[in-house]
Amino acid sequence: MAFIWTEEEATTFFRAIDGHRHEIIFVLAIHCGMRMGEIHALRFSDIDLKRGDYICEAYHGL
Repeated sequence: MAFIWTEEEATTFFRAIDGHRHEIIFVLAIHCGMRMGEIHALRFSDIDLKRGDYICEAYHGL
């Protein structure tokens, strides 16, 4: 069963992790729906900063 946060819950969470050393992992997982294997496989070359997009071609199961 999926648990979906309200906007208020998500905002509270993002405020709580602000500045945390793993903040980007949480942001990618929540905003992009990425799984841990996809996040671990992500390389800087997969990110297009001009378009604000990323390409996730690899998956490393954990």
